[in-house]
Parts: sequence; C-alpha cells; structure tokens
Amino acid sequence: MSGADETVALLGRAIAAQSVPGSAQNHAIAVAEAVAKRRPTETALLAQALADAWPLNPVCALLLGPVSRQRFAQNERSVFGFLSSAEPAGFQEFLTMHDERATYDPARLWDLPALFEELGAAAAAANRPVAIFVDELQSLKQDEFSALIMAVHKVNQRELPILFIGAGLPQVMALAGNAKSYSERLFNFSPIDALCEQDAVDAIVNPAAAEEVKFEAEAVSEILRVTERYPYYLQQWAHDSWNLAEGDTITWRNVVDATPISTAALDRSFFRVRYDRCSPNEKTYMRALAELGPGHQKSAEVAGVLGKTVNQISPARAQLIKKAMIFAQSPGTICFTVPLFDQFMKRVIPRLPDRT
Repeated sequence: MSGADETVALLGRAIAAQSVPGSAQNHAIAVAEAVAKRRPTETALLAQALADAWPLNPVCALLLGPVSRQRFAQNERSVFGFLSSAEPAGFQEFLTMHDERATYDPARLWDLPALFEELGAAAAAANRPVAIFVDELQSLKQDEFSALIMAVHKVNQRELPILFIGAGLPQVMALAGNAKSYSERLFNFSPIDALCEQDAVDAIVNPAAAEEVKFEAEAVSEILRVTERYPYYLQQWAHDSWNLAEGDTITWRNVVDATPISTAALDRSFFRVRYDRCSPNEKTYMRALAELGPGHQKSAEVAGVLGKTVNQISPARAQLIKKAMIFAQSPGTICFTVPLFDQFMKRVIPRLPDRT
C-alpha cells in the first residue's frame, strides 16, 4: 500500500468502530475505485481500510496524511493528535455532538478564516486579486455563515486582495446579523430586483441591433409586460419571438404568438425543476399561495385558503423557505422567489385540493 493508504489503515485500527453501516461500506468502495483510476492501489484493501476508518468520511481519511505532512512536516503523530484532539470542531467534539449516521467530512479539516488568509497572502504575493462568488447564501447554517463572516473580516483587517460577492434571498441580511452582529458594517447589502425599464429594453434591443434586427416598440412593451422585466424571462421571450419573426423586424404579433411557446418552455424546465423538488404538502401550500395572486401575501391568509391554522401549515412553509421556493421579507408574510410562479402553480394544479 502507498503511504497515504497506510495512514488510512492506521486510522482504521485506531478508531476501531464497533459497527460500520452498509452505506459507509458502499461509499468506501466507490472512493477506493475512484482512487484506483488515478494511481496504482490495491482497491479491495483500500476500500476496507476506508470503511474501517468510519465515521471519518473516506475522502477525509485519505486527506489526513497529506494534510498533516503539509502543515506539520509530520504524518502519524499529527494524525493521531487529530483523532484525540478535544478542540472545537475537532474529531472528539464531532463524536459527542453528531448522530451515528454523520461522518466527519473534508470541510471540517480546514479553518475557513485561516484558509482565506492563506489564499489572500498568496494573492498578495502574486500581485493578483481574487474574487469569490457564492450564490444561495440563505442556505448556509448559522455556524457556516459565522465562519464565512469571520474569514471575510480577517482578510479585510489585513487588507488582503480578496473580494467576496454573495447573493441570496432578502433574509440574508438578517441571517448575517444573527451570525455576527458586525456583519452589517462589513458588507454592502444591495437589493436586486427586476431590471429597471431602460435596462430591460436594452437587454432586448441591443443584442438584436448588433445582428441588424429591430424590435418594434410595441413588441418591446409586450415583452416587458408579460415578463415583469425578470432577466431570464426576457431572454426566453426575445428568443422565441426572434424565431417566429420573418425578416429583420420583430413585431408585437410575434411576441404574442411567442407567449405560449415561452410559457411552455418555462413550465418544462425553469418552473418544473423547482416544483419537482417539493413534497405533496409543500405543493398544496404553494397552490394555496398562488390562489391569492402575485406578490406578498399574509401567512394567515394562506392558512385560510387551506382551512387550517398557521401552526398547521408552518412546517411546509419552513421547508419551502429552506428550499428557496418562497421567502418572508417581513414577519407574517410570504412570497414566491420568482415571478409568474403563481401562474405556473395554477396551470400544474388547476383546482385547489379539497380541504381535509
């Protein structure tokens, strides 16, 4: 076995788990087979060693040896120090705070603020700035958000050339404040909504003009109306209107004829992908929300449509917020995260389910 594989075997003997779940065995085999495609190894022996190291994630078990050598110029001694460490976020704390199905994943090996500092120092030495873009920030857990804020704060204090740009639903500002009270002084929070009218017009007209094609003013107005100036929808309607046009002018009639085509395209992909992620109860909640129309609605009114109390529908509401299907801009209100989704819900579920 290679040096890394021998370290894994030592980890397995040191941990000596009383039982290993079948899912861990399967994961270990998959990782061992992936390793075998990249370097010589005894796949069966490595798979068994990785399984024996549970609850270390197999990838984490493989990384521990190389990481220890890189950080401390040591191997086994540092590895066993890691196993016995009672430090916060260490292996011993993990064993006491997580259920038996959880694994110690690679992300736990690195301290995010230290990682940002190392990256920033390397960028400064190379005289090159680094930009980090993260979407769906509202999905972060509080401890993850806290680590991210601390990391950005550290590079800011040291004036390292790292730029962080994040995006998420409106509750991101509150989530950041809950994670670290100083976050409002660290970040600039800029609301992003539908495009302003002139930007929406430019998004339609300018690319076409570059190809010597013209949109009639009435055609542009109709696209703005049906899309509510949402960028993705502007692209869809302009694309389908273009395909229907004859000649170098796109007319109002082309846009009107494109509307069922664009709507069907969104239903098959953009809307459907989101819809399919939801449980039956969550879909019923969304259909009730759609019944109230577009925009922000009161949670109590959604409950009223379903003939239930707010407490009864709160689990579905919470899951839909977690899945970024809806968001609560203020307490007691709710809204779909993308425009026109209320219309899709009425198409996919024409009638409200009977009250039960």
